[in-house]
Amino acid sequence: MAQLTIFSVATDRYLDYWLELLRTAEQFLDKDLNVQWILFTNRENDIPRAVSERLGTNLVTVRFESSPWPMPTLLRYELLAKAADKVQGEIVMHLDADMLFAGSLTKNDLIQAIGNHEIALVRHPGYFRPSKSAKVIFYLGNPRYILSDVKSWLLNGGIGSWEKNSDSLAFVPRKDRKLYVCGATWFGKKNSIIDLCSSLSLRIQEDLSRNVIAKFHDESHLNWFAANNTFSLLSPKFCYDENYPQLSGIKPTLIAVEKGKGTDWERQ
Repeated sequence: MAQLTIFSVATDRYLDYWLELLRTAEQFLDKDLNVQWILFTNRENDIPRAVSERLGTNLVTVRFESSPWPMPTLLRYELLAKAADKVQGEIVMHLDADMLFAGSLTKNDLIQAIGNHEIALVRHPGYFRPSKSAKVIFYLGNPRYILSDVKSWLLNGGIGSWEKNSDSLAFVPRKDRKLYVCGATWFGKKNSIIDLCSSLSLRIQEDLSRNVIAKFHDESHLNWFAANNTFSLLSPKFCYDENYPQLSGIKPTLIAVEKGKGTDWERQ
């Protein structure tokens, strides 16, 4: 029985990113951590034989046809909810296909990250700000952020990109715009993650039935969840981006790929 299930959506060129994600996972994930991979893709036949043989039954591919943007990202909750019977891991993690592991991760790390809650969400790296004296140092070194942050607080009630269209079920009222989380990485205990996916899937389908799409798609709906539920809040080390100066000093566990640079897999 797998201890961890990692699921990703990787259609078209995103399979190449996922293969690189897998390579780094095999490098940094604890060797004693039994990992099941669930991959939603339209390119299952392009997965190298060596990869399929190495993972064996720990790789589950689910056919997902390519579709116009933003459906591949918007439907990720529905995909996992429908594939719930395939999930074996005690802990379930969602990762965007274009992420890379950059630091070690053990089962104990995951348990500690979840803590007393059922679900762990990650501060969005772009909207993260250091605390106390580190915040002062950050603003002094990056004064352009002062004006943009003040403007965001005045216009939005916080630093983030919450859904402001009240016609969408992803809408977050101004008073609840406190912490903005990223959609690239989130995880938790199996049943709670499946419940989250089922709930958000229904809300997204309700939006679609009224021809409404949240501005930031699945991430918008995840931030509705964050505004209305308790969870463990994690630092951007689980979604690190070297382009953000506010992340200086944070040692990454997972990093976001700069798509323009391509992956090592694409360069081979």
